[in-house]
Amino acid sequence: MRLSRLMISFLATFLLILPGYAGAQEPTRILWRDQPRQQLHINLDYINNSPEHIRAILAFLSTRGGTACQQTESNVVTVDLNDPDLLELGLADLFTPVKLTCELTAGVGYDDQCSEDHIRFVKKWFHRDAAVFQELDSCARTAATDNNRTVFDSLEIEEDAAAVTVRYTITQWNPFGTKTESFADRYELQYDTLQRTAHEIVDSNIARF
Repeated sequence: MRLSRLMISFLATFLLILPGYAGAQEPTRILWRDQPRQQLHINLDYINNSPEHIRAILAFLSTRGGTACQQTESNVVTVDLNDPDLLELGLADLFTPVKLTCELTAGVGYDDQCSEDHIRFVKKWFHRDAAVFQELDSCARTAATDNNRTVFDSLEIEEDAAAVTVRYTITQWNPFGTKTESFADRYELQYDTLQRTAHEIVDSNIARF
């Protein structure tokens, strides 16, 4: 039996309103390692061809951990040496890189991790999200060679007509072991404003050396 044009149009409309069907795409890998602790790979082709709101999401996420970060200028003292609480700090806490280049941050257009320009770009898109603003205060600035560092192991994006879902894994390193956590975030775009509407820890693991 031959379907009429009206029936075909009806079926097409029905499929488009099915949950998860409208505009859904397969997840795209942005960051990954072939093996744990090996080289971090980055999908620059995807980033370079992404709309600005996707780059803004990646720019925000880049503040949560390092992505093969390299120090490009010398350290400077960042605390008052007369601070009475100084004895509670380790030597590594006294210094911070003047300039730190991280692959994901550089991929979205900012060569200096946590720079004013980097943070301003994120705030422009998330200007109504107080939780994101608060997290920017602890923007990650540690080189890949530091004993105490937080780094990405993987990140993938899935887009649909309603929102952007990001799944990623971050490992915190210290001289005594590691803590690895996997997250699932959901971001919604309204005109020129992004809002994180979900932030979930889906897995957590601690390993001692």
